[in-house]
Amino acid sequence: MKSSISTGSGADAPADRRKRARLIVLLACGWAAFVALLFLWQAVSYRGLIVFLAEQQFNLFGRYYPLLSYLILTLLFGSPIFFFVRGRLWEPEAVASHATAAVNLLMGLRRFMRAMFIAAALCVLGAAVAALSMLTLPDMSGPVQTVDVAAQPLEVHEGATLLRGNIVYMRTAALTEDLWTARRETRFAPVVADASGRTIRYFVELRQDEMVVAGRPLETRRGILRRDGLPGELRQLFRYAGYIVPEPHYVLYASEGSLRWGRTVVASNLAIAALFFVLLGLWQLFVLHRTTRRLDGDAPASA
Repeated sequence: MKSSISTGSGADAPADRRKRARLIVLLACGWAAFVALLFLWQAVSYRGLIVFLAEQQFNLFGRYYPLLSYLILTLLFGSPIFFFVRGRLWEPEAVASHATAAVNLLMGLRRFMRAMFIAAALCVLGAAVAALSMLTLPDMSGPVQTVDVAAQPLEVHEGATLLRGNIVYMRTAALTEDLWTARRETRFAPVVADASGRTIRYFVELRQDEMVVAGRPLETRRGILRRDGLPGELRQLFRYAGYIVPEPHYVLYASEGSLRWGRTVVASNLAIAALFFVLLGLWQLFVLHRTTRRLDGDAPASA
């Protein structure tokens, strides 16, 4: 007869499951943060899947909803991993056992609550990145360069600039950007040496009260030059109209405030979305506590 002594780690199994659960939490949150930052970059630079969603919205609704597009893509690509690992992510011990209907109900409430707080955290992260990115934008400080479009300068840098050229007012394109509490329309016109050309390398932001008229002579404008600063929606619009917008191209913004407005829209909308998710999470927390008290009250007294 053979006998063996087991040195298994039955007592350590719950601890091992907790370690695996924590690792899964870190991996899932890391993936969600990566997805959130990736689509934030696409939304700000107007690239990738954001462009596809934007064009579909333009075709269907005549306008583009950047925050909605960002949230849809982030939830679509970021949330499945939480459901895929849900068995070990939230309640490993409870899932390993034969959970009752009450336990399943409470687990579902906790999952939804945590998902809302995770979504809020991702929105806060995105808003912080968008806000901090404004620090990298050029401003009016430093020496003022003069750029003559007709001279086709080889060296152009961002910052305070005097831009000289023919402003093609009849090719003005407008972009309306919404905060949920404010609305702003920005207009951009090409600046060219020859109006018959199809390549546009320079644009100028028109003032809010400026009339769009034809036949103006050569003009010189002062502002902040931004490399590849034309909003992606308008780049596509000019390209659809048969113009070539090369990279790099340059946009002369009228002020620091208008240059930062796009990033402000992104950061503010994400902050508002974060508040919305926090409120949903707090409401779910209230529902969870109320349900827990109700289930405790309905539990039969032990003999």
